[in-house]
Amino acid sequence: MDHVSKTSTSFESLNLKDITVKFDNEVLFENLDLEIKKGDKILMVGPSGIGKSTLLRVIQKSLPTSEGTYVYNGAVQDEAVDGRFSLIRQHPLIFDDSLVYNITLGVNYSDEAIAEAIKDAQLEDVVNEKGLNYRVGESGKNLSIGELQRIEIARALITKRDIILADEITSALDTKFADNIREMLLASPYTVVEVAHKIDESEKSKYTHIWDVETFRK
Repeated sequence: MDHVSKTSTSFESLNLKDITVKFDNEVLFENLDLEIKKGDKILMVGPSGIGKSTLLRVIQKSLPTSEGTYVYNGAVQDEAVDGRFSLIRQHPLIFDDSLVYNITLGVNYSDEAIAEAIKDAQLEDVVNEKGLNYRVGESGKNLSIGELQRIEIARALITKRDIILADEITSALDTKFADNIREMLLASPYTVVEVAHKIDESEKSKYTHIWDVETFRK
């Protein structure tokens, strides 16, 4: 099996083979096999503390494993895979800068790309009220938790990376915003792996796979 180079083509598949994950000498996952294919919409469920967010970090290859093989597009990947995933965190990292900077992180995106990300993240009401140059304050203190979460979503979407990892991204949003964002992600061409603690049973049928992380535990 080949080893992947630093320059990668578009995402086709990711396989975790015989993965073992330890945390503080406790085995969380042992000999775990997972497969993600292009276009999959995967929902990870399970009680709090079961390891859903940890598993996202394993998928992103930002958390080392004790054993196992990480195979990206059919090639073993030994190095970090930064730039291939967009991670949407439950608790965003926010800078004491403008609203637009917190979306772009200083990257020179086109006005159209910024507008598209703002629309898809349901952030238009905030931008229309406050403006793109509005200073959000230290740790985003001038905005609500839900508004900060939507900034984090826009930040991930604007990069247009193939794989979106979403960690409890609608937990602070009202039902309308949460439903619209989830529908957008499920209809998108992106491969999506979403963590959710609580989700209506009727919503689960919209995903291609449901992973009950409790069944993955040692």
